[in-house]
Amino acid sequence: VAVEQEDEAAQIREEWGSLLLTAAVLAIFVMLLVLLLRRVNHALAQVVGAAEALQAGEYRAARFPDAQQAPNREMARLAHAFEQLAASIEERERQLQDDIGKLTELDRLKRDFVSTVSHELRTPLTSMRGALGLILGGKVGELPERGRALLQIAMLNTERLIRLINDILDVEKIDAGKI
Repeated sequence: VAVEQEDEAAQIREEWGSLLLTAAVLAIFVMLLVLLLRRVNHALAQVVGAAEALQAGEYRAARFPDAQQAPNREMARLAHAFEQLAASIEERERQLQDDIGKLTELDRLKRDFVSTVSHELRTPLTSMRGALGLILGGKVGELPERGRALLQIAMLNTERLIRLINDILDVEKIDAGKI
């Protein structure tokens, strides 16, 4: 009976030892899994933070996980892809800003040109219209019918040109937001 009790006690000790060893291995496995998940979570949080910085246009503030410190190859590849994306977006935005600046300058030059040309054309046309009006009004004497007809054509075309120039100036004012 004592031998049986000793065998039973040894078997129980063996089972407890096996159970404790299994529990210890399981605890180590869980601790390693928790550490790995923390590293992955930390790396993902960095990627999310970097993506938010990109969205806000703060390209230099976008910090990605270092490829050597990434918990796995996939995370390192993801970080590298995001870094390339950030550089590409920053370069494209810089190019767009340059293009916008150039277009703004070209638009200003166009407006200045149209305004200058319109004013330079309107001044002599207004003088011509005044002179034609005086001639047609009889201020220089009687005109032959054929001469009067030609002067009326000149007057109509002068007025038409003045209206066109005024329309161009109005369009420029509308574009500039002044109307």
